[in-house]
Amino acid sequence: MRRTLPPLLVAALAALLLAGCTAQDPVDRAALEQWKTDHDSAADDDLGVLAADVDPADPSPSSKDGITITFPEPEDIDHLEFTCFGDGTMSGGLTIRSGSTSRNTQSAEPMSCVDGTQRFPLPRTWRKAVEEVTFDAYDASKESTWQLRIVGG
Repeated sequence: MRRTLPPLLVAALAALLLAGCTAQDPVDRAALEQWKTDHDSAADDDLGVLAADVDPADPSPSSKDGITITFPEPEDIDHLEFTCFGDGTMSGGLTIRSGSTSRNTQSAEPMSCVDGTQRFPLPRTWRKAVEEVTFDAYDASKESTWQLRIVGG
């Protein structure tokens, strides 16, 4: 005699298995807030700091138009430093405006939060007389927060 499982039981077991594969660990809110506090202070050579939260449930950029800083006078930038909380990944898009010129770039690969502070490379021509910097983070693998430090030249 052959025994079979009722179709409803098979469907329920399959749903439980799939839910276990797709569920993410909840973010540690206390650790996230502590990370924000630790990274909140700007260094003396910073021209500015951009930051925002990201959520994998929202694959769009961190805001409709990105997070932007506009300088009162054009500034020379030495480099940008990106960092994010946790052990997930996210992609990023950068726009730099100097006068009537606007330059855009995106991360070629998702950036890993585990890698710590990462220098965002900029060609020399992008770093002179900068008036505005905009950054978007999107396609996060986990709920997180990011920060982009703009370091003066």
